[in-house]
Amino acid sequence: MNEDLDSLLPASEEGFYPIRTVSEVTGVNAITLRAWERRYGLFKPQRTPKGHRLYSQQDILRIQQVLQLLEKGVSIGRVSNALNKEAKLEDLKDITLQNDIVKTEDNLLAADQQKTETPSENQWKIYKDKLMAAVNSYDLETLERLNHEIFSLYPIEIINHSLLKPLLHELRSQADQLQSLSGNYHFYWQFLQQRIGGLFLKSTLQNRGKKILLMAYGDPQANVELMLFGLPLLTHGYRVVVLGSDIPFDAIPMTLSRASCDALIIYSAVPSTNALSTPEENEPAHATEMITSIKAVADSQKIPVFIAGQHSETETKNLLESGLVLLADNAIEQLKVIDATLA
Repeated sequence: MNEDLDSLLPASEEGFYPIRTVSEVTGVNAITLRAWERRYGLFKPQRTPKGHRLYSQQDILRIQQVLQLLEKGVSIGRVSNALNKEAKLEDLKDITLQNDIVKTEDNLLAADQQKTETPSENQWKIYKDKLMAAVNSYDLETLERLNHEIFSLYPIEIINHSLLKPLLHELRSQADQLQSLSGNYHFYWQFLQQRIGGLFLKSTLQNRGKKILLMAYGDPQANVELMLFGLPLLTHGYRVVVLGSDIPFDAIPMTLSRASCDALIIYSAVPSTNALSTPEENEPAHATEMITSIKAVADSQKIPVFIAGQHSETETKNLLESGLVLLADNAIEQLKVIDATLA
């Protein structure tokens, strides 16, 4: 077992872990883990006498390999074949000194992965086109069916950057350019807010990790974007409380003192040109000043403050000089920084 996995997993005398622990370590929710097992046979966890799944360290390593392949563009339906080819290649390297054969197998594997990338990219385009068609026709039933399918098969980090964020951006751009299309954006925005809001409530009540407050500024309509940002935190076991995008900055100090939280994340969202009125307290210049003030209050309570989202170079410079922790765009890197800070 590698050192990274050793540091993440809690001690276990038997060497087996329940699905909740595996989900928190890998970032893959329990529904998706079960789907990968049942539909694709990617691993076969043991069972307790009551039928609960128990995963070995090897199972967890295999899940991490699946995630790596998905990030490379291999579709979930082709992951099993890709894993088998990689295993055969490793066996070949162990038993032969014929470097030319190994090189040939390496080339074949690389070529096969290249072939699988295009279908996967096409799959996301297919999903996006289907979702867009459902949005354009205000077809709630199809939206729910598609979202259930997608969320059951893929980790949220991949869904976010491969599908949801691009789709929301496209719908929002259309609404900004043509006001008559604003209904499409708001329809999907409301759908995601209701669906993801339900996930937030359920997961936050079930999770036992540290408590993180999450708020946004810059766009009074950023609640969905804010929740999409927070979903990976939920998957990794954190309790996430969403304050939303319209809370006055002046209310944050008292909120921090009463919430008994372990961290605050302030997310910067770019406002839509078609957005409703933007409060003065959420204007960028004032926001930077208020964030610095919030940082001082948080420091007095020993609460770390993270900054995420989009910032100008000047904003970034000023925020870093204030001692704030700036999070990268990548969810995996964000979690590493948050985990290390709150450890």
